[in-house]
Amino acid sequence: MKPILRLSICIFIFQISAAKAQNKPGSISGTILNELHKPVTASVKISTANDSSSVKVVSTNENGKFYFDHLMSGKYDIEISALGYILLKSSIQISDSLKNVVNDFVLKASENNLGSVTIATKKPVIERFNDRIVMNIENSLVSTGNNALEILAKMPGVSVNQEGTISVHGNLVLIF
Repeated sequence: MKPILRLSICIFIFQISAAKAQNKPGSISGTILNELHKPVTASVKISTANDSSSVKVVSTNENGKFYFDHLMSGKYDIEISALGYILLKSSIQISDSLKNVVNDFVLKASENNLGSVTIATKKPVIERFNDRIVMNIENSLVSTGNNALEILAKMPGVSVNQEGTISVHGNLVLIF
């Protein structure tokens, strides 16, 4: 009877160790590349296929590599997102026979281009320099409905008398 007991104990121990071996956690790792096979910095999100509340997120390193560990057997959904690239979704199965999954993913560039960019600026009405003062009248209310002589009369330091003689800071200006 002792041989049967020994055999039963051995079989029992073997089944326990086999069951523990089946529950060993697995891992998913890989590299994120662009269409030119250069590494891309991206965000990688993994969730179990049947329970989206179980989520892990990592960022790739400078070489585009990522790593998830302590994953039990089952199906996992992966989402990879990077600025300027189309969102990539994939599914990966971890099984008892395949515990450590290594995949490389290639992201496609996004076709969304910005529209035209318009840079608009307005010159200030008065600009002061060391040797002069410039009055930009193009966007000023001074230029509306006035002729050139009336606009000159409204400039700082410029005076125009009744005959149309122009003087700047008291000095006469010659007009050619």
